[in-house]
Amino acid sequence: MADTKPAVEKADDDDKSEVLGNLVKVVVLIWSASLLTFSYVRLPNGQKILVIHGGPGAGSQPRYRRYFNPEKFESTIKVLEEKGFRNLVLMSHFACADEKGHPLNDKQLQLFEKVTKKFSYKKSLANSGAVFNYPESHYDIVRPGISVYGGGFYEHGIKPVTNFRSKIISIRNVKKGDSVGYEASWTADKDSLVAVISLGYADGYPLIYKDVPVFVNDKQFHTIGRTSMDMVCVNLGDDSSIKVGDWVEMWNFKTPLNTLAKSINTISYQLLTNISRRVPKNYLE
Repeated sequence: MADTKPAVEKADDDDKSEVLGNLVKVVVLIWSASLLTFSYVRLPNGQKILVIHGGPGAGSQPRYRRYFNPEKFESTIKVLEEKGFRNLVLMSHFACADEKGHPLNDKQLQLFEKVTKKFSYKKSLANSGAVFNYPESHYDIVRPGISVYGGGFYEHGIKPVTNFRSKIISIRNVKKGDSVGYEASWTADKDSLVAVISLGYADGYPLIYKDVPVFVNDKQFHTIGRTSMDMVCVNLGDDSSIKVGDWVEMWNFKTPLNTLAKSINTISYQLLTNISRRVPKNYLE
């Protein structure tokens, strides 16, 4: 079960004509004005954000995802204006803003300023990293992403906002020398109590072989063996106070997700986005 904050709802309808009356108009910097297509995202308050997409092949290079060459910028704005769009927001996206001082950040900022300076439209460039590291990039609208979901930037006061948990469905006595998990990936070095948790990689928990800290009744334990499709095992040692039905927090509101992610060779984005549809989600105020 995942406890988190509400996310944006994606609208089912992508009819451009319906969205023009109540719209926040957004330009996504694409590479070819001749291949414009439209869809939108509906916000909880009923407001709609227009998203303008490129054609096939857009995004084949990480640095150029959804972008077009700078020299095409002015002509693309003209196409949008001819289609009747007004009050546009001119946007781009940093590649390395998490790394303060990376030379590409200044390069991108200078290029964005150069291609947008003749327009009076609002501008938006700063993602989470730039919000904290590059105040000169804030312009009119900032777009914090992973920081909103507590995935990093804790040194700036951001706090974790998700609790990913499931219950113990079984506790077994494992003898010294016995193995647990596929590939016999963990062997007990002493007699131990092992809890089986109803959660696995089909729920979005990472496929891991190493021990990772988890929490039961405010006590820290560690996973053991390989993650299974529907189960994870936790070594309780000789702690007999833990019972079937107790909640196990795979991470909680105190867990720095970027630290956890780094320890298992992934990123906090993946921990959050991998949580599958079959996991019930409780949204807390």
